[in-house]
Amino acid sequence: MTRNVVFLVHGVGRQGAGWATAPGGPVPVLTEAARGYGVLDGTALAERLDLVEVRYDDIFDTVLDRWGELADGLQGGAGVLPGGFERARRLLAEAGDDRNVFYRYGGDAVLYKAFGLVARAVRLRVMARLASTVATCRTAAKDAGEPEPRYAVVAHSLGTAVAHDSLHELAVNRWTDPDDPAGGLAAVPPGQRDAFAAAVARAADNPFAPSAGFRWNCVFMLANTSPLLHQIPEGPLASVVHPGGDGCCQTFFNVQHALDPVGRFPPFEMPADWERAGVGYRLKVDHIHAPNVHGFGHYLAHPEVHRHLFLRMVPGFGMPGYGEGAELAAAFPRDTVTPALAAEVRARLGVLAVSADLDGWEAALKAVAGLSDLAGAGAGPT
Repeated sequence: MTRNVVFLVHGVGRQGAGWATAPGGPVPVLTEAARGYGVLDGTALAERLDLVEVRYDDIFDTVLDRWGELADGLQGGAGVLPGGFERARRLLAEAGDDRNVFYRYGGDAVLYKAFGLVARAVRLRVMARLASTVATCRTAAKDAGEPEPRYAVVAHSLGTAVAHDSLHELAVNRWTDPDDPAGGLAAVPPGQRDAFAAAVARAADNPFAPSAGFRWNCVFMLANTSPLLHQIPEGPLASVVHPGGDGCCQTFFNVQHALDPVGRFPPFEMPADWERAGVGYRLKVDHIHAPNVHGFGHYLAHPEVHRHLFLRMVPGFGMPGYGEGAELAAAFPRDTVTPALAAEVRARLGVLAVSADLDGWEAALKAVAGLSDLAGAGAGPT
């Protein structure tokens, strides 16, 4: 049976292969959430849905591995944000050259936003994963005489900007530099190069263009940073990453935790006509089940979030499951940590206000990273 496909795009921090299946990550969280729905009759989520991990953080590691060699070229290259080099160098110094700390403080976002060549490599990696997977699924469905699966993208934190830029470029056909159409393949993992190269070769007949009939069933942006960190000239309100009409998706969800400073400075201002048309949704949550309210899994654990995803992507869920999800959301405990810990998290984040720029981004991430000292808890998956 054809299974629908959900791509998971990570946020800041070093992730590693298998990040999505790590404890507290999106795969185990969604798998556990599915067990709570009677409408699914105890069927494992993996039997109904393919959750596909998208990873790009190792590209930033490659840049840092060659920082001394690349620094001069990056500093003087095209597409470099003024002050970007100095910001990256300062963050590295603050982190004591500890890359885990550098990334937790938003160093990877600085590399993405400030250096066009780095951002291009990241987007090519993500586009390759999307394109090669869709191509494989299409072929398998055709060979089996089954309908093509639905596709969704769920992105988090920095990953929302990366996903936005990648989805836009997939749709409008700017997959590579016109002057160097194959040059970006170095950023694509070897196992995905053939499928991506074949897709690029068909660029004149872009299979991902909305005009060709392709649309992502739904796009979920958790802690949406695309208003601040997008790299392509078209910002999130001018790109094709919007629902309906000539947009590249059927429905669009913007999800924000009330206490999470990431994604709030500046916030994504969803156009009212998206909501009026029933294709754009603003979801808000405020639970504290761990000190790190910014965590990918922490967002997805709330029934108000995952019931919308399951409705559109899990066969057999339907409106009965959606209604069941509403009941679960109403009964969902606001806090599962101790009252003292919840109060401390709210005290630290509830009054936080930062500037709507990269300085504010750093301050927000440092505030989130600072939660790791509460009750001996780790920062959790980002």
